Amino acid sequence: MPLLRFFCLCLLFYPFFALATNIAPTPKEDSQAYPETTDYFIYSLNPKGEKLLLKTSKSQILRATLQDKTGNHTCQTDSKKIKCLDLPEMVFNKEKVIYQTESLLEALQPTLTFSLRNQEVQYQYDPKKFKNTNSITINFICSNDSRLQMLLNLMYEQDFTCENGKATFMEVAKKSFDKYLEAYERGDKQESLESYLKHSPLEEITKDRVEYFDEEILSLRRFGYLYTGGAHGMPGEWGIIIAREGELVYLDKFLDLNNEELKKILWKTFQDYRLAHNIDIEDFTSYENFKPSDAMTLDNEGIIFLYQPYELLPYSYGIIELKLPFSVVKPFGDFARSPLKHLFGEQSE
Repeated sequence: MPLLRFFCLCLLFYPFFALATNIAPTPKEDSQAYPETTDYFIYSLNPKGEKLLLKTSKSQILRATLQDKTGNHTCQTDSKKIKCLDLPEMVFNKEKVIYQTESLLEALQPTLTFSLRNQEVQYQYDPKKFKNTNSITINFICSNDSRLQMLLNLMYEQDFTCENGKATFMEVAKKSFDKYLEAYERGDKQESLESYLKHSPLEEITKDRVEYFDEEILSLRRFGYLYTGGAHGMPGEWGIIIAREGELVYLDKFLDLNNEELKKILWKTFQDYRLAHNIDIEDFTSYENFKPSDAMTLDNEGIIFLYQPYELLPYSYGIIELKLPFSVVKPFGDFARSPLKHLFGEQSE
């Protein structure tokens, strides 16, 4: 089973990397604090089919993308103003986009809008004895849009809403911790449970954030972290893609990860990454042992191949991201039959 699929199905229970040793209690997450509520808007700009995709929070623009027949283009923004390619400057105001055409000033209403909420629960086992250790934290996403919430239920494999989500995931966290305790119950019990949890504590964190959206898909990145005692921890990141048709999309189903040319391109991208970050370690991984990662996500520019600590470089370098534009990836996949075909300029057959 591919790593992405396995992680998506199993992370909220006992994680597959629980067998990894030396996982630190303080995660090295590179993201800023997640907004509690994020609003998403899609605007149709003109008869040419150009669309503006906005990700906002508290009426401030977080990301703007122009989608046209040639692909996606990242727009320059401040909190309100938007500049995309050679289009006139646009202004975001109270869900409307003020757009100057050749003849008049238009105030565009979104053709699609939805909101996502980030919520978080933390289950702590016997907090009087262990204080800030032996806990499971789950940061999850929900929506008051019933259709979108159905897709999130599919992703999490839980039937929940924004109203009962905290209770649902608190129970998920508790069951996950109970699963961890089964290892002690199966052992010889030569030490007390309290002693066991002091030298083999469980600290687990999962967080999801939206990486990209459009009318067809929602692409998320999942951050995971696990500590079971020792000197340092093991973070991990994976991608999850949901199609609005109501299915999870697995990139490895459409992309040939065994293609030698794709491997060469990614290896060259890795060498460029090393040069850009002044990394002079040459013998940690070889071309022969290198392979395209099956932990992938996508944003508005292309496919992101995620390499976990130790896969390409020592632990201290963290998670390595190698991004390839959609146009570069296209020859190595069969995307015409996928919910991603619009990102690759494909037409349904």
